Amino acid sequence: ENDEIISNIDATVIITKKDEEEVRIKALEQLPESIRLSRRKEAKKLDSDTLRRFVLSYGYDQKILVHKVREHVAWRVRNTEVLLPMSAPLVADSGVLQVCGRSTHGDAVLLFDAVRWYPWLYGESSAQCINQFAKYTTFFFEVASRLADHPPLGSQGFIILVSMADRPTLLRPIALRCIYAIVRLLDHYPCRLQAVYLLGAPPLFSAAWKIIRPWLDEKTIQRTFFLKTPQEIYSTLHDKVASDIALHIQELRQGTSETKGMSSTGDRDSLLKSKIHVENLDVNTQASSVLASCNGSEFFA
Repeated sequence: ENDEIISNIDATVIITKKDEEEVRIKALEQLPESIRLSRRKEAKKLDSDTLRRFVLSYGYDQKILVHKVREHVAWRVRNTEVLLPMSAPLVADSGVLQVCGRSTHGDAVLLFDAVRWYPWLYGESSAQCINQFAKYTTFFFEVASRLADHPPLGSQGFIILVSMADRPTLLRPIALRCIYAIVRLLDHYPCRLQAVYLLGAPPLFSAAWKIIRPWLDEKTIQRTFFLKTPQEIYSTLHDKVASDIALHIQELRQGTSETKGMSSTGDRDSLLKSKIHVENLDVNTQASSVLASCNGSEFFA
């Protein structure tokens, strides 16, 4: 559906192997010009920084680069507005995603709290559940990207912390399909992901990891770190992310550990809400305010 965009790119971008720097310059200078010739509103929003990330992520092969840019533009056309949390109410109420702030290097930090994650409850069908979760995740990726680009410490990247839970139900097919949806969403945020820290993965996660690992490219695998003990989690996040975030995660996981053995979901969730200092509504409000404070709510990559 973006033939005009692609034909314009084909006509102007010539990728050669002679000089990598020369190719980089041509790609970055000519791709924006080609895309802006298009009548596609979303294509016109692609700036040099976005295209630079595509070039760095997918290389200088013209066919591959054009294909990836076309996929991204088509995806933007289908998602022309940022989805606010309340548009996916069942996911938003779970508080499964949080914006933790920035790392000491300026990266935006997102927390995925698996204790709060019940993806099979987000819709009437599996497809609806996955769709709602993907839209909600997209919103937070947009928030993280906007925060990463915003001064004073804009790094253009984000870090994902995954607080794991010892729950066999997270091996359900619908949960794995949701994880696959997240992996595919990251294709639209090239060179954004700086690190993924899996915190306290239980033994049963090894079975899920055998399924998930082949979905990831080598760069993502190299940036994925397993932190097991509370001491390792705290010290690594303190040194690699930020001291205040390390403390917040420590408090959150201490609250999670107190819920082990509880048979009542209601009792567990009640205790978690009393322990975690960022309530669900505050998380969603905070995320929305980040977009507002960073000049508007337009999508960007």
